[in-house]
Amino acid sequence: MSRWSQYLFFVILISIFPMFGCSGASVVPNPAPAPTPASFYQIVTVSDLHFNPLYDSNLFAQLTTNDPSQWAGIFGGSSVTTASAAGADTNYKLLTYTLKSMKQNMGSSPVVLFTGDLLGHNIPATYCKIYGSLNPSTAASCATSQVSAIQTFINNTFTFVAMQIRQYVGNAPVIYVPGNIDAYSGSVGPDSKFLNNNEPIVYSQFLNKAFDEQAFLNTFTLAVITPCSRWGRSCWSSD
Repeated sequence: MSRWSQYLFFVILISIFPMFGCSGASVVPNPAPAPTPASFYQIVTVSDLHFNPLYDSNLFAQLTTNDPSQWAGIFGGSSVTTASAAGADTNYKLLTYTLKSMKQNMGSSPVVLFTGDLLGHNIPATYCKIYGSLNPSTAASCATSQVSAIQTFINNTFTFVAMQIRQYVGNAPVIYVPGNIDAYSGSVGPDSKFLNNNEPIVYSQFLNKAFDEQAFLNTFTLAVITPCSRWGRSCWSSD
């Protein structure tokens, strides 16, 4: 078993333990204590990052015409210099605070667990709102005429955040689970196109190429999230 396989085994093992704790009374009068694993690992986790690249509309033209590798410099020139307020999606200042905290708390964590929602809410709608203010004559058709441009912008946003995270976590693989907001639609979960387009970034930046790419590709691109209903509430399930 490879080193990274051992790490993943322990992550899965730790997640399974709580289920055994709720199993009710045992039929064994004096059950033997569970064996102690050879090693325990503290794992850094992050969830619901919700990065909004359009928090400063004045940066729209620069962001849409530059590679995501240039975005940090663009955000650095923003007139918005304070972190997002409570309840708002993450802006660049809050993103840097978050990443610095991750780095400070890495310790000996062999992996980072990222449980989804990298993207901010309503990016397509926000994109069209800003686009429309700059192009009034074609504002009404943005949702249809700019589909390709919006998807490219979302891909670039995904790439930018993944690259930023990689800079702060060293060589540790980031185990990323897509969230329902991580999608071209902005709300209903990733489809196969989103997963296929962003798989190279997940593999190179998040997983840091630590696993077999073909094996990863064969599973990651099938993780399409579909709507479901449970206990009268909205929820999401993976196909």
